[in-house]
Amino acid sequence: MNFEDFLKIHRYFDFYNFIKKDKSQTLYQKIRRGIVILLHQRKKEDPRENDNKIIEFIDKITQETVEKHILKWNKQQKREKTIKQKTNEFREYFERYILRKMYTRTFRLNPKEDEEKDKALRAFFRKLSFIKPKHLEIPEDLVKQKGAHKARKKLQEINNAKNPHDKIERICESCNQINKILDRANMNGADSFFPFFIYQVLHANPLNIHSNIEYILRFKNSNLLSMTQAGYYFTNFSSAVRFLENLTAQQVLMSQEEFENHMNQIKSEENEPKYLFENVPLEKLNIRDLRDILLEYKKIALENEELKGILQKKQLKQK
Repeated sequence: MNFEDFLKIHRYFDFYNFIKKDKSQTLYQKIRRGIVILLHQRKKEDPRENDNKIIEFIDKITQETVEKHILKWNKQQKREKTIKQKTNEFREYFERYILRKMYTRTFRLNPKEDEEKDKALRAFFRKLSFIKPKHLEIPEDLVKQKGAHKARKKLQEINNAKNPHDKIERICESCNQINKILDRANMNGADSFFPFFIYQVLHANPLNIHSNIEYILRFKNSNLLSMTQAGYYFTNFSSAVRFLENLTAQQVLMSQEEFENHMNQIKSEENEPKYLFENVPLEKLNIRDLRDILLEYKKIALENEELKGILQKKQLKQK
């Protein structure tokens, strides 16, 4: 990367296009070689140790790239950022690009164990689906406001993102939607935001919540995260998940008996077989199956009406 290229990069899109346009360049080859070595080592060593090596590689390649041009860049009169800000900016670009390339092999630290935790947490959140706004002291109108559905959708997109930055970005977008709703309702402040956010997290019930939180914590620069609004929103997200994991009847303004009844009801419903028609599982039904079901139900309804008419005639004759 020469100084002219360095000056042209102002956002990740510029960085990505620079890497992509000429795959014979030294920087691209250095990144590619580093990724291959790290993934090969991951098969043989402790994943946590390998995580540290990945972070060290990102730091090293950032430093090597920025050091070449940063002093010259610093002498420019029109610069709007400090050396530290510019370095952090490039580190984020390298982090996003490299971790995206390694995502499928690094997402979970302990694949089987983490997957079980994800499934258990998702099932538990499903049990808590009886929680309504009133249980968290949220006005009912808030969850029906424009933007509430979008906020939940953004949370559901966390699992689709392939690096820590993009995952946190989805959380931030969700939080921004929630803040807009609260602003319109003149309900600013953490006391209004957090209960509403808990409700959104619960009913969004994103895939692989445990693994996504752990992945972000493992790879995102903790010092940078703690000093930003993105870090604040991520802390709220993690706290909302922990709150729901340890939810008690008292916290949702219920008696213990009522709370347990709701939980047991959901459990019994989950144990029921998911069949609707002729022992066909719901997920395997197609449009034709559904049409046949409707026709069958219509036929049964007509037969019931005929039977009802016959019974009414008999009752009249008996009188």
